[in-house]
Amino acid sequence: MSAKLGEMLLNNKVITESQLTDAVEKQKAIGGELGTILCRLRYVTEEQIGRVMSEHLKMPLFKLADLVVHPSVSMLVDVEVLQKHLILPIRRVEDKLIVAVVDPFNLDG
Repeated sequence: MSAKLGEMLLNNKVITESQLTDAVEKQKAIGGELGTILCRLRYVTEEQIGRVMSEHLKMPLFKLADLVVHPSVSMLVDVEVLQKHLILPIRRVEDKLIVAVVDPFNLDG
């Protein structure tokens, strides 16, 4: 996902080529996720990354404080599944469960 995130941020003119190169070099040296490194270097904010990812994935971006969780849906998913996949059930719409995710690229959970 690092290359894809870097490309998305470059294409949206959020970071420069030299900032991306610097962050990738640091990532190779110390490990970690590119987004975290870019934030630590103060090249981007988490909100900027979220906005770019939201646009790219055509998914809405929410702040956790703004979400209203319906208690009845929180009981539909085991706690272990919520923790493993870092999801939060928000509401049920017909036969679909709407969830908030920390990282929509994390398919491994």
